[in-house]
Amino acid sequence: MPSSPSPAGDADSDDLRAAIKIVARGQSLSQEQSAKAFEAIMSGDATDAQIGALLMGLHVRGETVDEIAGAALQGTHRHGHVAVAGDEDDG
Repeated sequence: MPSSPSPAGDADSDDLRAAIKIVARGQSLSQEQSAKAFEAIMSGDATDAQIGALLMGLHVRGETVDEIAGAALQGTHRHGHVAVAGDEDDG
């Protein structure tokens, strides 16, 4: 018997479903919409099919700066600073 999703999970899943619909229409996500969609992914609320649909849609249309920034913001909010090659704050 499947378990009932939590109310917070419903909101994240709704945000992700909305983002997938926007991208499927060939439209761009705002930074906020992207951040909410990637929050659903990073929190574990998204199915593999939803993750694949969003990422393929973004790839086919071409990611925008706002979409990448929204995803990056979620990564830094969840995991803090991420060091990259050439990053002046590494040391």
